[in-house]
Parts: sequence; structure tokens; C-alpha cells
Amino acid sequence: GYPLISTNVAPKTIIPFAIIPSFNAKPFSAALHAFYFSHLKLYHNFTICQLAKAPINMTAWPHDHIYPGEMSKFQLNISIIRLTAIYQIGYNKFRKTKINMTAGSHDPKKGKNMAKIITVASAKGGVGKTTTTINVASVLAKQGKKVLVIDADSQGDSTLLLTGKNWTDPAFKTKGLFNMLKSWDQDKDLSIPVDRYISPTNVENCDIIASNAHTASIPKLLETLAENSDGVSMYEVLIYRLYQIEAIYDYIIIDTRPSKDERLVKSSLIASDYVIIPCTYNDLAIRGMVTTVTLCKELEKEEECEIKILGIVMTMVSERTTTTKLLKNDLAESEYAKYLFKTEIHRGQSIENSVFVNLPVIINEPSSKQAREYRDLSREIQERIRRDNREEN
Repeated sequence: GYPLISTNVAPKTIIPFAIIPSFNAKPFSAALHAFYFSHLKLYHNFTICQLAKAPINMTAWPHDHIYPGEMSKFQLNISIIRLTAIYQIGYNKFRKTKINMTAGSHDPKKGKNMAKIITVASAKGGVGKTTTTINVASVLAKQGKKVLVIDADSQGDSTLLLTGKNWTDPAFKTKGLFNMLKSWDQDKDLSIPVDRYISPTNVENCDIIASNAHTASIPKLLETLAENSDGVSMYEVLIYRLYQIEAIYDYIIIDTRPSKDERLVKSSLIASDYVIIPCTYNDLAIRGMVTTVTLCKELEKEEECEIKILGIVMTMVSERTTTTKLLKNDLAESEYAKYLFKTEIHRGQSIENSVFVNLPVIINEPSSKQAREYRDLSREIQERIRRDNREEN
């Protein structure tokens, strides 16, 4: 195999490969991969379609630029019979751009029309991840946006609060996140369509891929899927599956379990465009926030991708306590101050009432202080995303 030249794939990223059937070839060795990451230059005058149409004389290419040193002597004349349909992911310099490499053509859907994928994460439990997920999703849905919530927490609280059904409900027995991931196949024709695993919620314009009894087994499943694939990382499987439905939704919001090492949490962070970190004015919660920020930065280096922290939202705020005042001042002067949303979510009975009846506070008590705060937070989230898009363009 040899690298396809794609204007959408940045240097030093994962490079898509074509397989030449007559050679029964596999992608280049890891050593040559590393060589290409360092030296490959993109030639914008070649497109994938051009490469697929006609025989390519490699001796006519400016191969001194592609094969420095001894490699420049490597002469190769090949004809492309056809391109085997495979998936690979190219990470754009500014944001992860999912590229579906099928028979040598790009999917016509451009990045700007893809859903914005937001992962709500914290290494500390009890900081309001689920409450933030379902209420932000509900606000966006009530604005007419098409929203998908993915319940990646084995406790299944998002599933319960959005559908009124527990994760043990028979409706989700074969229709959960585990089942959606398990049905993936590297040959896309063998994969079951993702929309079969999407369920409606009690909020108009908002759907969910539910948690069920198998969610806790997803980390082992991801490892197995990666082992049985050809060069696909366990962290990429979720990206492949979400790619199929990104054109359907405006926002995809992933609710994660409190963990920093769990593979599904890492998969969710890598698959996302943005990360929101809920936190409380509590020393342990702030430590969990710091751990989550650090994890995002570590994954960026390890997986050669960009994970954007959209912001830190302070929840369950009680202004009257001395601890809150002290920690608020400390955070305002810390390196994490730049991430803080202006909107804070205060502690209040309305949220507890809404949890009791299995509804988002936006739906159950729309005129409450907490509902107003979640509307303000959602506006701030959208503004930060718009600002980020303007900076990219």
C-alpha cells in the first residue's frame, strides 16, 4: 500500500491508506509509518479521485521529496485496479475531521455540517455530570436543535431521567450503547446501522442511545474489537460509529462515568469536539477537575489529536458558605480560570424535585432559578462554540 494524498489530512497525523488487491498488501510497517509522519508532504494537485482513475507512474512523482536519501531510489510503477473500501481517520490541525474513505471518494458531508460532539466528564462523581447533560440537551432541543444524548455511564441515570425508564427496561435490552458498538465491523457493509440503537426520549427533538445491563462490559468489548480489526485503535471505534449519524444531529452529548482510566471515558473524550467539566466548590471535586484537564492533555499527546476543553461549570453552588468563597477566589486566580463559565448552577430544591419525577428541571420546573441558569449556560456553550468556529475559519 502507499499513502493517498488528501488535502483534508494534516501532516504528522494518521494517514489513510489504500490496499492494492493484486498485491494482497497491508499498510506499511510501523517504522515506515513513522517515517511518513515526519517527512510526508501533501501535494494538493493530486486528489483521491485522480489517483483512482488512472495508472500512476511513481517515477514521475517528485519522489525525492517523499523518499529522502536512499528511499529516493525506490522506483515503483503500479496501476490502481480499485480501492478497497476502508476507514481511516485524519485529524485536522484545528479539529478532528472524520473522513470516510470509501472507494476512493470523500463523503460529501463537510465538517461544518457535522454534529458538535460534547463530552461531559469528570474524574469525580457527584458533581452534576448527568444533570448538566440532560438539562443542556433539553435546552438545545427546546430551541429546535436536533440532539442525541449518549449514556456512557453504567448507572444509566441519563437514560432514566430522559425516558422515564430504568436501564434494566426490556426496551433497552438489545438497544444500548454496548450493542451499538458491538455491531461495528471494519467492513462498513457488515455493520448494523447506528440508528437502530437510538431511542426517543420524553423531550421533543432529543434522542438517546441508552445505557443497559451491558454498559459496564464496554471497555473489554473495545479491546476485543480493536484486536480483531486491522489497525483500528480501541479509542477509534466510537468515532467510526458516531460518524454514521453526525449528519442527523446538531449536537451529540455524551454523559460519562466518574473515571480517569476507563477506556470508554477516554474513547468519549477522543471522539468529542469539546469537553465540559462540571465541578463543585469542594476540594475533592476540584482535584477531580484538575485530573480531568490533565487527562485531556495527556490523551492529546498520546493519541495525536486535539481535545478542546470548552469550559468548567461550577454546580451545586451555595454562596453562603465560607468554603465556597475561599475556593472561588482560589480558582479565579488559578490557571483554570480561563476555562470557567460565567454561569454557575446553584443548589436548589427544583433539581431534586425534577430528579424525583424523572425529568430534567428545564421540563419539570422551567421557571425555576436552576432552569434559568441552565438556559444561560446553554447560551454560553453555544457562544463559545461559535467563537471557536470563527477562530478556525
